[in-house]
Amino acid sequence: MKTDKKHFTKPERILARLLNDHRIPFKTKIKIGKYEVDFLIGKLAIELDGHKQSVEKNHYLAKQGYTPWHFVNREIYENREGVIQKINEWNNKI
Repeated sequence: MKTDKKHFTKPERILARLLNDHRIPFKTKIKIGKYEVDFLIGKLAIELDGHKQSVEKNHYLAKQGYTPWHFVNREIYENREGVIQKINEWNNKI
């Protein structure tokens, strides 16, 4: 999957690379209803942000059967292995 600088933030490019390296299939910039999520791994909807999350968006995603997760950009920079481990653990449970 091509993740160019024009459409993706640096943390998004880093996470995409990690997912590819660990052979975890994913989609990016997916619309779910009126919302867009940064990454979708099965029913796991991942957002990378540096700000407070929308409770309304989280509730909507959960009602649609998705599990919303949020990582702040700092986690991607400082704890990449922890982030990918958490995703792998969730992925192995399904």
